[in-house]
Amino acid sequence: MQDEPELEPQSSYRKPILIMGGVIVAFIVLIVVGVMMSSTSEDSTGDPGPTSVNDADVFISVRDYAYNPKVISIPRGAKVTWLNDDKVDHTATDKNGRWDSTVIHNEQEQSVTLTASGTYQYYCTIHPYMTGTITVRTDLAPTPAPSFDATATPTHN
Repeated sequence: MQDEPELEPQSSYRKPILIMGGVIVAFIVLIVVGVMMSSTSEDSTGDPGPTSVNDADVFISVRDYAYNPKVISIPRGAKVTWLNDDKVDHTATDKNGRWDSTVIHNEQEQSVTLTASGTYQYYCTIHPYMTGTITVRTDLAPTPAPSFDATATPTHN
């Protein structure tokens, strides 16, 4: 009778596989935790949290069927300008009818100056799922745009 080769017990094969599996699982957990930590400033929809600005002129980009920033706090009297960076037409229309930008074509803009404190919710009348919120606050003082002295004369060397 022919001698059969002696096989090592299966447990010795399983040990390296279990260790490798454990390392892979730990690596995946670290990646998942890292991704979760890096996105903590966003809400469950993936939108960044509210933005506050003191600028007298505020720009909101319209791109990929969304307003950016979607939620913003501004000082009273700030001029808000929507710039359409999308390939299709959009609007920025107050849900309570206080303003309507009319159609904003690609690479065009529309503006409104908000002088009353409060929260304004707006949307695109063409794509009603596009929404945004502007909060006009009295505790934010507008930062004036830089001005240039027209009486200054250039110096020559």
